[in-house]
Amino acid sequence: MHSISIIFSTFIFLASNVLKNLIVGDIVAVKYTDKFYRGKVIDLLENSWFSLYLIDSGYVISASIDSIVDLPDTLKKV
Repeated sequence: MHSISIIFSTFIFLASNVLKNLIVGDIVAVKYTDKFYRGKVIDLLENSWFSLYLIDSGYVISASIDSIVDLPDTLKKV
């Protein structure tokens, strides 16, 4: 799990494309509590907010589109 955190940290510094067109089922990186996590979009809420299932912790959170970025395919499968 520690190596995933390092990969995530490196990726996030390089990520520049905030996603704008999310659909239910997308796997993304989401900033939550000052860290990035892998999340699966489970619902589209109002005003560019989304409900996400955090894959590695099991929590369900709400996040704005501004805190969601694309995730490389290699991290979607880990």
